[in-house]
Amino acid sequence: MKYFLTISDRIAYWIIPGGIYDLFIEKYLRYRQRLTKEARLYISRNLEFKDKHLGERCFIIATGPSIKKQNLAKLQGEWCFGVSDFYKHHDYRTIKPAYYVIAQIHPPFTDQDGYRRLNELSDNRHNNETYFFNLKDIGIFKKSKLSNNANRVFYLKLQQMRELPEDIDLASKIPNPVSVSIMALWIAIYMGFSEIYLLGCDHNHIWLWDGSSSGHHLEHFYQGAPSIGYGGKSFDIDQSLRAHLKVREQYRWANQIARRKNIKIFNASPTSYIDIFPKVNIEEIV
Repeated sequence: MKYFLTISDRIAYWIIPGGIYDLFIEKYLRYRQRLTKEARLYISRNLEFKDKHLGERCFIIATGPSIKKQNLAKLQGEWCFGVSDFYKHHDYRTIKPAYYVIAQIHPPFTDQDGYRRLNELSDNRHNNETYFFNLKDIGIFKKSKLSNNANRVFYLKLQQMRELPEDIDLASKIPNPVSVSIMALWIAIYMGFSEIYLLGCDHNHIWLWDGSSSGHHLEHFYQGAPSIGYGGKSFDIDQSLRAHLKVREQYRWANQIARRKNIKIFNASPTSYIDIFPKVNIEEIV
């Protein structure tokens, strides 16, 4: 079926006038991206987070190696987001992030990779986290140990979009994030935090490539392969460059929305190359 649609699309491109073709594609994409009744029901629950933290500050803690040099225990009592494999950090149970954001499962990773991560997260949880997942991964969640905490799990409808929307609405479709830290940032903006601090958002692994080895140099604060990551995957510089450009585009989009809402975003990741936000020293903040 997919092959047939590809051939049909190519034929239509050559025989249908450009303007009509573009209109057809736009309407077709809207049709393919319609929300089902079940999807609307799931994501409507996110409305409870709209502007929930107006006037407060939060910290988004990613897994970049830079957090090894920071005293994260000082974040105890702050509103914090953990992402991906942050539960492996020795201060995780001290900080007790209120929110936890899990990256969507995508190739080359498998459902089994995601299932393993959720079980590891369940084994290390502090029992008060609120989780955010991609709605597409609901089947993986239901088979994992985290299913026992279903009332604390919320879903986002992540969608490929030709253009970024005017605002972030968790009760509707939002763009596919390139990085889970960006996904957490969008959630924090939706929640209305007035100050958002990024930690461990290094995004500099491409600069760590030695130019000769084929191994992927995506580093984290912990040793060993991540429960879902690039272990054994070859390094593709073209793919990495495209991803880095997309990362910057999505951070800029978040910053534009934040500014309209008088939300300030700071980068407290000491070795990060993301220069879109003012750099700050976390030791001077907490």
